[in-house]
Amino acid sequence: MFTSLNQAIKNYRIKLEALEKASKYSTNKIKFTILYARLKRWCKALKAEIFRSSYKTIFAVVFTQFRYLPTALKANVHQPSDKQKRVIDVLLARDAVEAIQLEKNQDSPDTLLTLIDLDKRLREQAKFIAQTVELPEWRKSLKLPPKAWWWFFPPPVHPQDRFDWSWSGLSVLFFTASLGLLVNISSRVLTGGPDLLGALAISVQSVLTLLAAKGALTESGKEGIKQFLENCNLSKHWWQEIKLGLALLVCVILGTIYWVLPRFAEPYRQHGYQEYQAGRLASAESDYKRALAMNPDDAKTHFYLGLLYEELQDFKRASTEYKYAIQGGYQTAFNNLARLYILKKDYANAGVLLTQLKKKSIENKRLEYTLYKNFGWLYLEKNYLTLAKEHLNIAIYLADQLPPSLDERPGSAHCLLAQVLNKENDNTKEEQKQWEYCISDSPEEFPEEVIWLAMAKERLLELKTVQVK
Repeated sequence: MFTSLNQAIKNYRIKLEALEKASKYSTNKIKFTILYARLKRWCKALKAEIFRSSYKTIFAVVFTQFRYLPTALKANVHQPSDKQKRVIDVLLARDAVEAIQLEKNQDSPDTLLTLIDLDKRLREQAKFIAQTVELPEWRKSLKLPPKAWWWFFPPPVHPQDRFDWSWSGLSVLFFTASLGLLVNISSRVLTGGPDLLGALAISVQSVLTLLAAKGALTESGKEGIKQFLENCNLSKHWWQEIKLGLALLVCVILGTIYWVLPRFAEPYRQHGYQEYQAGRLASAESDYKRALAMNPDDAKTHFYLGLLYEELQDFKRASTEYKYAIQGGYQTAFNNLARLYILKKDYANAGVLLTQLKKKSIENKRLEYTLYKNFGWLYLEKNYLTLAKEHLNIAIYLADQLPPSLDERPGSAHCLLAQVLNKENDNTKEEQKQWEYCISDSPEEFPEEVIWLAMAKERLLELKTVQVK
C-alpha cells in the first residue's frame, strides 16, 4: 500500500510504460520479426551449402531452420494472459493514485501535471486495452463507479459495425415506407366497408408492420429484439444487418401486395355486377367502390358504376363515371354519356362523343348499332331529318344482323324512325309500320323508351281512327 501520492504515481508510470511496450510490439509485428530473422539465417546457411552440397543437404538445412518456426513464433508472442496482466496492473495502479488523491489531497502543481500527462498516455492506450480485455465484464465483477473513467474505455469498433448507423437509418426508412404502404393498402381494401378477406389481410399486414416498426423505433421493441437475437446466439456484429433485412422484407412484402392489389379488383367487380343484376344496388355500389379502390384505372368498373348511378337517377355521378371509363378506352361509355347529353339537350357534346367513337375501330355490332341509333336520335332532336333517317336505317340494318336477344331488340331505332316519318308527314303507311315495330321490339330498357312506347300507342290509335273515317 502506498503512503504518498508520488509513490503511487511512480508505480503508475512503471505499469503504464510496461503496457506501452506490450502494445507497441503487437502480435503481427513480433511474428514478422521472428519470420524475418529465420529467413535471414536460412539464406545465409543456404548460400554456404548450395555450391558444395547435394540437394539432400540443402533440404536438411531448410528443414532444420524452419522445423521449429511455429514453436518460436508461439513462444515469443505475448500471451493473452500476459497482456491482460499488464492491463489490470495499470488500471489498479490508477485506482491507487485515485484513492490516495482522495484520501490525503496531496495535489501539488508538479504532481498534477505528471498525473495529467500519464492519464493522457493511458487514454492513448484505450484501443489496446479495450481489445485486450473485456472491460464490461470486469466492471460487473468489480462494481466500479462511473467516475473511474479508466475502467470505461469504449470497445473498439468492429469493422462490420462501421456502417451500423447507415443500416439503422435505412431500417427506419424502410419501416416508415412500410407504414405508408400499410395505410394506403388499408384505405383501399376497406373502402366500401370491411369484409372477411379485407379484414384478415389488413390484420396480418398490421401485425407484421407494427411489430417490426416497434422493434426498430421504440426502446421496448429494441430490447425485445435484442433478447431474441441473443437467444439465437447471433453475433452482435450482425444485429443491425438483421434488423435491416427484416425492415426490407416487410417493405418488399407490402410493396408486392400494393403491386398485385389491382388483380384482386376483378372478383369484387364481378360480384358487384351480380348484385346489380339482382337489384341489390347498395351492395353492388359497395363492391364497385372497393374494386376501384384496388384498381382506380379499371374502365369497366367505372362504366358499371355509371350504369348503377344512372339507374338511381344520379345523372351527375353517372356522367363522371362514364368520363373515367372513356379515359380508360371503354367504348360503350361513349354511347352512354352521349345519351345523357342528348337528354340534357347538350347536343354539341353529344355530337363530339359520337364522332370520336365513329372514328375508332368499333368492337362489335351491338355497339355500332347503338352509335348509329344515337346519331339518328341526335339529328332528330336537331331536326336534321334526312341525316336522322339515314343513320336510323343503318342502325336497323345492323340490329337485324345481331343474334336474337331480349336486351338487344332494335325497337328504339324503329321508334325514332317513326318520329322522323311523322315529322316528314309524307308516308303514313311506312310510319305506321315503324310504330308497330316500335311496340313489338321495344325493350323498355331506358326511361325515354317508355315514353316512345306511349307515343307509339297513341299515334297508332290516331292512324287507325283516320283509316276508319
